[in-house]
Amino acid sequence: MRRLCVFLWLLLAPAAFAEVDFDGTDDVIISDNDVTLLGAHQASFWIKPDTIGENNLGFIYRWCNNSRVNLIATNTIQVVLPTATPTIARCNNNSITLGAWQHVVVNFNGGLTANRYHIYINGTECGYQLQQNGSGALIFCLAGLQKFRIGNNDLLTRTFDGQIGELAIWNSTALTAAERTLLGQPIKYLPQQVQPTALSWY
Repeated sequence: MRRLCVFLWLLLAPAAFAEVDFDGTDDVIISDNDVTLLGAHQASFWIKPDTIGENNLGFIYRWCNNSRVNLIATNTIQVVLPTATPTIARCNNNSITLGAWQHVVVNFNGGLTANRYHIYINGTECGYQLQQNGSGALIFCLAGLQKFRIGNNDLLTRTFDGQIGELAIWNSTALTAAERTLLGQPIKYLPQQVQPTALSWY
């Protein structure tokens, strides 16, 4: 079994459903963990955005050196790994539907080549309008100074507007197609590919 790198943070939420509503203004969840995620990793989460977010760049989550997964003004989603020239993988326009739940898996095999990022929306890999290879050294976080954040950046200027649910991150190699399918099975303590409003644990 793969080891969780961060946490299944929403399992601890007191609400009946496992999602948190971000206000698009200044909401954020900050982990106590230092998370660099510079090597291979994968993430699974649900989003239901009301808008693209604050300044048309609502962050879903952010880690070391402002690396992030965020929405962008063309109703799409991107992964950015800042270096001298940032690594960017951005899905085609209108890949994300406002006002609707969608399940997203982000896989990363490591390195600065954009095609090593794979973004799956509702089980299908998106088409990409931008795959920009990075250059320059990866910048490591200073321990204790840059915590993992959900729903915003460290300056509180990129607030997600809408709901995020069932976020989990692993520090391991990319999911296979079979493993992505398993995310839809009723396995306790793994993100489920059912809408959070219909979520049940077995």
